[in-house]
Amino acid sequence: MDLKLKGKRAVVTGSTSGIGKGIVKTLASEGTTVMVHGRNKTQATKVAEQIIAEGAKASITIGDLTKDDNAEQVASEALQRLGGIDILINNAAAYANHRWTEAIANHWGELYNANVLSAVRMIRLFMPYMKKQKWGRIIQMASGEATQPFAFMPDYAATKAALVNLTCQSIKGVGQYRNYCKYYESRHHCDPRRRTLLS
Repeated sequence: MDLKLKGKRAVVTGSTSGIGKGIVKTLASEGTTVMVHGRNKTQATKVAEQIIAEGAKASITIGDLTKDDNAEQVASEALQRLGGIDILINNAAAYANHRWTEAIANHWGELYNANVLSAVRMIRLFMPYMKKQKWGRIIQMASGEATQPFAFMPDYAATKAALVNLTCQSIKGVGQYRNYCKYYESRHHCDPRRRTLLS
């Protein structure tokens, strides 16, 4: 498989396990220099070492993206170590098995910060560099729960719906610079002519 990504530089948030780990390893296998992100240094190092052992390029950055200063540090380290950025994949997220009777307002606020505002922070920190180089891709990892929620986890489902809306709003809100949302594109909710950012 050749995704034409050789030589690109990518940051994948929440990439020490699960979907994020799969994404960052796939990008690396395609010749992309990747930044593994997480909150656990041991886990991040393990993933990066696996990638390097396979002949690809990887480094790590550690930080809690629910906090402004941590997000700024992650972005600063990524730009310094990668020498810039071409691809941002916002995968970091949290969830809790709450039901309506259990999810208090604070739970909703905490998940909104983790699942939506963390993405906002990273977009705002990296987009100026993409705009300057006139090329970039920003991809949000949403969920089917955004439009087809389960009977539980209402706070989580709402954050994923917000993330999808945020992404498609940004297509209109940043003028000529296009934000790309795979979730939306696959369901034809966004204008298919607006699939790329800075292409």
